[in-house]
Amino acid sequence: MSHGSAQNTASISTEAVREEVLQRILIADDHEPFRRSLRRLLERAGHQVHEAADGVEAIAVLQQQPIDVVLLDILLPGKDGLETMREIRAAWPRVKVIAMSGGGMCGAGLYLDMSLKLGAAQILQKPFPFAALQGALRKLLQAPAQPAADSR
Repeated sequence: MSHGSAQNTASISTEAVREEVLQRILIADDHEPFRRSLRRLLERAGHQVHEAADGVEAIAVLQQQPIDVVLLDILLPGKDGLETMREIRAAWPRVKVIAMSGGGMCGAGLYLDMSLKLGAAQILQKPFPFAALQGALRKLLQAPAQPAADSR
């Protein structure tokens, strides 16, 4: 292998790592095994991960930690994901939300459509492969920056 191609490989690897490490992610989901699994996968990919079991906990984390992306389940106990998303969009407009839903009794499509109308940047129907989440995160990184505002 020539020296030039080694440098190209190194710069590509560094760029890929840099792209993946930029995310501080909050997982808001009431299903603990799902949260734990997602957390492990995201941390292995280089992300800083926080967890919340419901909308109230999610807002508390956002008030205490700088977060780039919230993975938000729509069907949460107490403060549901749609109400939580409204609050996130109002208080932290630069935080990007990926809405997730398995649908419950109404089906995921209805909830995910409502999520898009409320400002979700991406949607994922549960269950989804980790590659789908990685793709959604990649799209968010490539999205144009939103106007400057307090991202806390």
